[in-house]
Amino acid sequence: MVAPAVDEYLRNVGACGTDQTPRCEDRCYCQLVQFSGAELLTCEGAASDPGTQYGYCYVDPQIDSNADGAPDANPALLAECKDTERRKLRFMGAELPAADATVFIACVGQTAAE
Repeated sequence: MVAPAVDEYLRNVGACGTDQTPRCEDRCYCQLVQFSGAELLTCEGAASDPGTQYGYCYVDPQIDSNADGAPDANPALLAECKDTERRKLRFMGAELPAADATVFIACVGQTAAE
């Protein structure tokens, strides 16, 4: 579902499908899991990656993922962010994403109008 859109984008920017680049259709894709439940809380709160889960989360100091009345983000994870930009995507798992990988984020599902 997402791969054809990524192929089209990469083709449009000249990253594949030219005489000097590989065919877009020959690229390898994998899906990174967006954490939920206990894994989400670990991603949002653990100071270091425990190395036991693979995927990503959105760390935002205002989100209360477990509905306990308090935000779940560990402030140390956002310490290097500008005051007006204190949120980030956090990837967990060894070599995730791979050093030579290109990551595309896509929202899949119903639109706001649906």
